[in-house]
Amino acid sequence: SWPSLSSSIRGLPDLLTLHLRSSWITGDLNALNNCSKLQDLNLKKTSIGGDLRSLKHCTQLQHLELGRKTTNTRKKSRRRMIIKGDLSSVSSCSSLKVLNLADTRIKGDLSSLTKLKELEHLNLEKTPIGGHLKTLSNFTNIE
Repeated sequence: SWPSLSSSIRGLPDLLTLHLRSSWITGDLNALNNCSKLQDLNLKKTSIGGDLRSLKHCTQLQHLELGRKTTNTRKKSRRRMIIKGDLSSVSSCSSLKVLNLADTRIKGDLSSLTKLKELEHLNLEKTPIGGHLKTLSNFTNIE
């Protein structure tokens, strides 16, 4: 069997960076509950799922990538990552500079992001997120 996220990070409460992009690791986002110092998290193209609110204690996050992009149909079904929840779950991450939730099941409204004044890059492609783009007009650094 593939390694699990919870067994891989157990005992690492001071973890700052976790990049598992394109790995075969499995598990749930709730394994990161105790990683309150986490600043950089990239779980794109993994078999990790769960609810975005599992990251509510990760208030120091600056870089968060949970979206999935793959073009190979066979890989899509085998490596399907299901991340769900509400966009407001990241509103306490006021240091976020990069937020990539593309191709997830995250719902909510763009107005949830108004506290993220440091945001530079936002990718919500293929998500059921709504709201007015005018909400983002106060973000001077956003791409």
